[in-house]
Amino acid sequence: MIKAAIFKIESVNKKRIFWTFVSVIVLLFGLYVYFVTQTIINTTVYKGIERDIVALDSSISELESEYISLKKEVNLGLTKKLGYVEASDIKFIDKKIVNQTLSLVGAIQ
Repeated sequence: MIKAAIFKIESVNKKRIFWTFVSVIVLLFGLYVYFVTQTIINTTVYKGIERDIVALDSSISELESEYISLKKEVNLGLTKKLGYVEASDIKFIDKKIVNQTLSLVGAIQ
């Protein structure tokens, strides 16, 4: 009678261990499939972003070359033609005066 009970307990434990083992294997396989799928998706997204970066880089290159060519065209004659005039009364700020007037030394006590 005791042997039959022990055999029944061992049988139940073996079944429980087997199904736990099968469940763990199924779970690990599911995680493996999920991570492989995520890796593939991330790789394709990365390739698309890489293509966009290349396109933006070439666009920036074109804009920079256009900026340089337009910058070379600007001269004194063009500015006068556009209505700009030379500054006649140029005044510069003395650094010593700025330091004295904007100083808060002694103001906060």
